[in-house]
Amino acid sequence: IEADKNYDSGIAVIVVREEDQVCVFSYVSNDKKQRNVDFAYYKRNSVLKTGHSSFWRMVDAAVKKEDFSNLFSDSNVVPASGAFPIYVDGKHTYTIAVSGLSNGEYFAIITDAMERYLNKSLPKCNVQTI
Repeated sequence: IEADKNYDSGIAVIVVREEDQVCVFSYVSNDKKQRNVDFAYYKRNSVLKTGHSSFWRMVDAAVKKEDFSNLFSDSNVVPASGAFPIYVDGKHTYTIAVSGLSNGEYFAIITDAMERYLNKSLPKCNVQTI
């Protein structure tokens, strides 16, 4: 919720405990709607299918030069930026998913929030140099 204050647009965020599929945290800013919550769950479904971030499948398809249209054949799975698996002792334990921002902002808001929560710092990446 604190990280949301750094962005012009609000967010919808969910954290799901995967062993029993219980949503243990959710937040929806006043400018977001149910469709944003739905998109967060669709991104989570992408994580569940791959074990990677929701954007990973799209990057994998681009690297393999696959047809992107196949990625969207399941309307309950959105391979777009905004959801990450959280592994504990090598097991996919939680998924965090965010909706409501632009693609480039999802990684930043999730990593910023995780840095605050864990009191850790990640190396900053300048996307201009990649």
